[in-house]
Amino acid sequence: MAADIILSSIAKIIIEELRKVAVKQIASLWGVDDDLQQLEGTISIINSVLADAERKQVQNQQIKTWLERLEDAVYEVDDLVDKISTEALQQQVMTGNIMAKQVRIFCSTSNQFAFRYKMGQKIRFLRRKLDKIADDRMKFHLETGLPLDTHVVTVEPEEHSYERKENVIGRDYEQTEIIKRLFDMNNEENLAVIPIVGVGGLGKTTLARLVYNDAEVRKHFELVMWVNVPKVFDVKLVVKEIMKPEVRDEKTMDELQQDLRLKIGGKQFLLVLDDVWDIDSREKWLKLEELLKDGANRSRIIVTTRDKKIAHVINGREERTYNLGILNDEMAWCLFTKLAFVHRQEPNDPNLVGIGKDIVKKCGGIPLVIRTIASMLYCKNFEEWSSFKGMELSAIDEYDKNIIPILKLSYDHLPSYLKHCFGYCSLFPKNYVFDVEILINLWMAQGFIKLSNDHNQSLEDSGYQHFKNLLYRSFFEVVEIDYHSSKVIKCKMHDCMHDLATLVMGTKGVVLSSDDEKTDERTRHVAFNDFYLGSLQQVQALLVNTKRIRTIFKRDRYYDLSYRVLEESILKCKFLRTLDLQYSSLKRLPASIDKLKHLRYLDLSRNDMKALPNSITRLQNLQTLNVSYCQNLQEIPSGITKMFNLRHLHIESYSGTTLHGMPGGLDQLTNLQRLSLLPQGDLWNQWIPLNNESFILHHISNWKTLDMRGIDDLQHLPDGLKSFTCLQKLRIERCLKLESLSPGLNHLTSLLNLSIKGCPELESIFPSLYHLTSLQRLEIGFCDKLEMSNGGSDATIQWQRFESLSVLILKGLSKLVALSQWLQQLTSLQEIQIIDCPKLKLLPEWIGSLETLEIRECPILLERCRDDIGDYWPLICNINQLILSPVGREAEFSREGVDLQGYQSIPMNSESFFYHLSNLKFLNICYNGDLQHLPDGLKRLTSLETLDIGYCSKLQSLSPGLYHLTSLKRLYIFGIARR
Repeated sequence: MAADIILSSIAKIIIEELRKVAVKQIASLWGVDDDLQQLEGTISIINSVLADAERKQVQNQQIKTWLERLEDAVYEVDDLVDKISTEALQQQVMTGNIMAKQVRIFCSTSNQFAFRYKMGQKIRFLRRKLDKIADDRMKFHLETGLPLDTHVVTVEPEEHSYERKENVIGRDYEQTEIIKRLFDMNNEENLAVIPIVGVGGLGKTTLARLVYNDAEVRKHFELVMWVNVPKVFDVKLVVKEIMKPEVRDEKTMDELQQDLRLKIGGKQFLLVLDDVWDIDSREKWLKLEELLKDGANRSRIIVTTRDKKIAHVINGREERTYNLGILNDEMAWCLFTKLAFVHRQEPNDPNLVGIGKDIVKKCGGIPLVIRTIASMLYCKNFEEWSSFKGMELSAIDEYDKNIIPILKLSYDHLPSYLKHCFGYCSLFPKNYVFDVEILINLWMAQGFIKLSNDHNQSLEDSGYQHFKNLLYRSFFEVVEIDYHSSKVIKCKMHDCMHDLATLVMGTKGVVLSSDDEKTDERTRHVAFNDFYLGSLQQVQALLVNTKRIRTIFKRDRYYDLSYRVLEESILKCKFLRTLDLQYSSLKRLPASIDKLKHLRYLDLSRNDMKALPNSITRLQNLQTLNVSYCQNLQEIPSGITKMFNLRHLHIESYSGTTLHGMPGGLDQLTNLQRLSLLPQGDLWNQWIPLNNESFILHHISNWKTLDMRGIDDLQHLPDGLKSFTCLQKLRIERCLKLESLSPGLNHLTSLLNLSIKGCPELESIFPSLYHLTSLQRLEIGFCDKLEMSNGGSDATIQWQRFESLSVLILKGLSKLVALSQWLQQLTSLQEIQIIDCPKLKLLPEWIGSLETLEIRECPILLERCRDDIGDYWPLICNINQLILSPVGREAEFSREGVDLQGYQSIPMNSESFFYHLSNLKFLNICYNGDLQHLPDGLKRLTSLETLDIGYCSKLQSLSPGLYHLTSLKRLYIFGIARR
């Protein structure tokens, strides 16, 4: 399967650039305006048929060959137009009157007349080349004017709605869960929808078939229907599929509606809509839903789709969407065993089993991959299994024939700009954890970001939308989410998706190791991995064919980059847009860096340079410059203020910065989105790096988050915080001398989230807090002198000012005795968490109006909240989400469980301690010299699976506590002498 050619989004960018006023002005000055106008016309003609050509290239080799010829020419034109745009940008940098600008531009090239002649020749040559290619389009009868996201024509296997249950492994829980939702009698809706979402190959259709054919489901619903939804979602086509075989093709929509009413009218039905792809608006879905409302109440629809956005369009409610996951290790091995071994069971040969389990790990829990690989290995001998173990899945014919085409269906349905974003990720190794912000900056550098019609939306915001679109379609997996913004900040790719990205990228993007020589003239992106970059001859030999390379990544931190290789080879790649040289041990950067006129992204982090060459400031297109953790770096060139396109400047270090100073005038960088001096928004061990507080504050005023940690001398929040006009989240931790939040907090009127922890001298959080009228979440913890109660200095807290506060978290407040009755004035308050407040014993009467109440490690209060003897139980029993526990979350839900160590580890009233631990799965009791019997209070641990008891020297009996642990699977006793 060859890589696809995707040019429509690039052609569109070229046309947009050629239409810019600044480009037209400089073209006129050079005398090439007519040539550029004709070039624009040719590109526009080609662009009109590109959508159809890209759609048909899979089935038509002649069209694919035509696109390959076109690709080289289009990239050449793109580079040429970018060069002209760069000249136009330099015009803006000039100062003085218009005539002076023209003179400077005219004289900026040593031989202006020769340059103009050469430029005109180049434009005319490219236009003639494109004209010839454009004329050839007539041979293919391509349609004009198709939308750019028209789907690729593909051949798909025919589906049926029957699946034998015994052939499906590891989906019993999922089947039960879906059926439970179908039968949910609390849902009185006339028509409820349950979307099943997951990546291709997970078994969404298989699961839907199991549910559809279930005997109880068939008995429950009067009518069950299965529809293989057309790839282009059309209400009329879907209705026709529902009515088959009763419907004639020539029926009108009105006739179809009448037939549908007759079929479903008054009947409780189940409809499965399998493999839904492109519902782009809720209106389209509602038209179908309206036609289906003639069924009886509690009718149900199951929708299978790869796209979470479609589930949202259909349903709107996240809790109804069933996100299908991969198989766990046990189920994956079970499925593999049934298909790979002769008797459908694990063999006695431990070596073969070991190889098999290694192979299963490669399959990543995706049933389709497991089935394909296991079936291929069936009846193979040991040597063949052994050789297979060391192979990559992508090198196996069956994988390429049976799995990749299924996954590629998702890729085929992407708009062209997202196809570029996805393919670019193949330059990173498998299992690589992407920083989403950096990934978006890399896409920006390559021109992959399509701006929305919302002019207020930045490139970065559009890029995050691109990322979310790929995430919703399961091309990425979430690794880390920012708790406060709910944005994904780290992600990764499943190995199968990485294989797909590598396939669709083809030779346009290659990863080179020391024994690779696989670049060709179509290669545009290169990543050096495990490669020694010290040999000029070797590097030049690898790059000799890559005439228009746009990306170079150095991905190995263990190999240095020689200065000579950088100057005489890498910097000769004049069309580079992305250059990543982190961990290269560079002591200086060649002045010839300024020859990279197209460069947008430059990462020099973690190198040994003391200074950057002044020539770097001539990189007018540069958007991202990263010199973080260059521990010897002492200065930034003053000319950086002329780099008007700079959006991200990273100068991070582990604590402050090594820079002697920063150039003035950085406020001229009007496009600057982020100036990063420390890990994002983090002021650690000091207030502001350097002695130029006003400058730094001015240029980090767009920060939305700020962490102030371990600033030992901080007694009051400084007035300088007023510069953080966009700040939404502030976290203050371990500021041991902090006494007051004034005057700094008074200015942060946009603050949404405030967290204060580990400030033992802080006695009051008011009156500063009164100014934070937009505050939504307040967390206060481990502030020993803070009372926050009616009897303290905050007795008259004006809580009514906080109209937006919805979450209040109180942790480790040793003096807190009671929650203030004034909190009742917070009509927006939905959630309170109270953790480790040992003296707290009083709750206000209004507490029952909350949506969520969590109380942990508050022994007095928990005793009053018991459902048998607690006097507070009637107040809180109707709270929607009520969590009561004597231990922290980590202990209750982690595999390590609760540790009870030392002589005071088992409370005197053990039943009260264990009362709220019904979810606990792991308990460890160690070094308790007084423990003689396991306490009866253990009967509350109804979910306990593992109990470890060690070094309890007086332990005589496991009674009476052990008798009640009916869920126990593992009991481990150690360090206790026999008696």
